[in-house]
Amino acid sequence: MAKLIVEEGGKRRRFRLNPGKLTIGSGEEATLHLTSQGVARIHAVLVFKDGAVTIEPEAGVAPLKVGGKSHSAGFKLAPGQSVAIGGARISIEAEEGEVKAGPARPASRSSQGLRAPQASGSRASRSRASDDAATPTRSRHRKAKPSVPTGLVVGLGLVGAFIVVQLMSGWADSASVRAFEPMGSKGKIEEKLKGEDYKGILAELDWVDKNRAELSVEWRSYFDGKRKEAEGMRAEAQLYARNTTGTKWFATQLEKFQSSYLKGNTRPEARVFLKRIAQFRSDYPRHPKLGWCDRMAVRYADIAKLNEPPTMEDLAFEVKTLTWARPRDYKKSFELLEAFLLTASGSDQSVAKALIQEKISERKEFFDDRILQAAYYWDNKEPNKAVGQLAQLVATIGDSSMEDQAADLLLKIPGLDGYLRSYQRDRVSTFEALMDHGSLRAYAESNNVL
Repeated sequence: MAKLIVEEGGKRRRFRLNPGKLTIGSGEEATLHLTSQGVARIHAVLVFKDGAVTIEPEAGVAPLKVGGKSHSAGFKLAPGQSVAIGGARISIEAEEGEVKAGPARPASRSSQGLRAPQASGSRASRSRASDDAATPTRSRHRKAKPSVPTGLVVGLGLVGAFIVVQLMSGWADSASVRAFEPMGSKGKIEEKLKGEDYKGILAELDWVDKNRAELSVEWRSYFDGKRKEAEGMRAEAQLYARNTTGTKWFATQLEKFQSSYLKGNTRPEARVFLKRIAQFRSDYPRHPKLGWCDRMAVRYADIAKLNEPPTMEDLAFEVKTLTWARPRDYKKSFELLEAFLLTASGSDQSVAKALIQEKISERKEFFDDRILQAAYYWDNKEPNKAVGQLAQLVATIGDSSMEDQAADLLLKIPGLDGYLRSYQRDRVSTFEALMDHGSLRAYAESNNVL
């Protein structure tokens, strides 16, 4: 049976690897919980089937690394290969002591039938053993010992067992109560600092805070400084995870769009591009690509001015970009079309109304398909993908009855609060849209997400 080896924070853990799927991440919902920096809540899915192991990173997370090479797609993991997931490493190895069975050796004629007792030692000792076996056994008369009543023996045994149990219970109770030693906590914190295990540091500091009254001023200052240091590490880890999601959005929604649609420097395309830059700045205010965004905003500022009302041509292209791929944002599309109709007239008004009807029919088909897709993910034990499908429907479908249906399914998923915290940290726009739904907001408030 294969074993999964996990190395992080200077420690090494082994797990027996059973056939099936294993989610890996820093979130409580992950099957294999990692505490290292740079690990997303659900970072990867490992599958062990028919003796083969494959591992696939989740969309938007930092790539997995094998031998310095990054992997953003799934791949087979060979025994002995080490995969870096953030600051942790995992690998697969055969169980210690596991060997292939060889062919059975036929027994020799002399050893067939009854087997003679094995003797040890020199030839002389074996000879003596055979001589002794040939010598008739002399019977000896032993003096009978006084017998002890069986009831007394049983009673004494029960009393002894009771005493042992009580002693062991008292020892276990005393062992389970950890004595507070500031120097011991300091040693643990310093060790965890080496592995950048901020979660372990904060857990130790929570234990220290329970005994804060026993601390001197110097010790309080030391532990307060370590808490500030650990919280800084946590903030950096969260920023890294958030920017990792932003990097994928940047590549698909900005970089790819700019190379594909802005060669002609036309107004409709430039307007959409500038709007996406504004959204990226809002969602990822500390992303390293903000400088690129600033340069692009200056370049296209004269081609399209966002403070000017859109034309029908502008609007048609924007609605198209909002609904031509996943996630489709029907909510924003209808908001734009309805706002346009407030001042539109003539042919523009007719075109806008026809576009609304077209998107209403298209939306229903899309919604039914996405609900089925979420059910498929759930049935195949991929809850993170099911949550992603349903969350996008609530945030972007733009129909109250459809939003309610998707939200009701979301609320039935165990551990939804963990997923919401992940959206709150890494996908701000989606989280804010989810919180506009009354049932989801009430759930978030009751589970201390807000």
